[in-house]
Amino acid sequence: MVTLERLGFHEISERELYLVHVESAEQLSTFQTPSRHFACLLLWDAEGEPVAQLSHVAATVLDSGCSYLSAWGSDCERVHDVFDEDHGMNPRDTPDDSVVMTSWHDDESLSDALFFFFYCAHPDDHFEATTGTGVVIVIGDGESTLTQVRSALQDSTAFLRNLDEEQGGEMASGPEKPSPTKRPLTWTAQLLVVALTVVFLFFGYDLFNGWPTYSTWEKSRQSLGLLAIGVVVWDLFVSPPAPSRYRSICTVCLRAAVVLLLLVG
Repeated sequence: MVTLERLGFHEISERELYLVHVESAEQLSTFQTPSRHFACLLLWDAEGEPVAQLSHVAATVLDSGCSYLSAWGSDCERVHDVFDEDHGMNPRDTPDDSVVMTSWHDDESLSDALFFFFYCAHPDDHFEATTGTGVVIVIGDGESTLTQVRSALQDSTAFLRNLDEEQGGEMASGPEKPSPTKRPLTWTAQLLVVALTVVFLFFGYDLFNGWPTYSTWEKSRQSLGLLAIGVVVWDLFVSPPAPSRYRSICTVCLRAAVVLLLLVG
């Protein structure tokens, strides 16, 4: 039975990171990860290995719950092809139309393969929610490989920083973060919209029918109230998130208070 060695956590993919090391392919057996499925980086010099041995590894990894397979090492393209041929053995508890994504990295360094594993190994939609683990499987006794893998899994942030320095800053800080989007309409915002609607129901008729009789001050107050309503609606539905949740809540509450004071006061 193989041993899973937990070494770290990757914040961007939100995956627990584990290492599995066996001296030979015959020693690899099925294993259980904390999540139902896992992304896998298989490091194996498989040149000269018989197809039956490759099929054994593919069946074992898939049966353990692999949802994404990246292969690295000599003859890794053939390893990748065997995994593709064995797609009929999908990970456990998955629909028939699910697909195990695969890639191979025969012309890349180990660091590049690890970078791909951390930031680019996105499984099929069927597995997205259940792939909460990343597993690096090392077959063989390459001590330098194990040392590099352990270091990367223990501190993926330092790994990326070192890789960035080696490549002259080309890696930057990993994949770009998504740009700010509209703020979700929370229950607090929904209550605010209801409150504004009630204000208009009670005061809207007087506002528009009594406008000609209003004094200059009343007209100014009502105009500012409508402007404040527009600002609140902009905050809720259009503008990007405030720098902090606290500031966002304070801003909306302050402008809501201005609306009520101007329309009701």
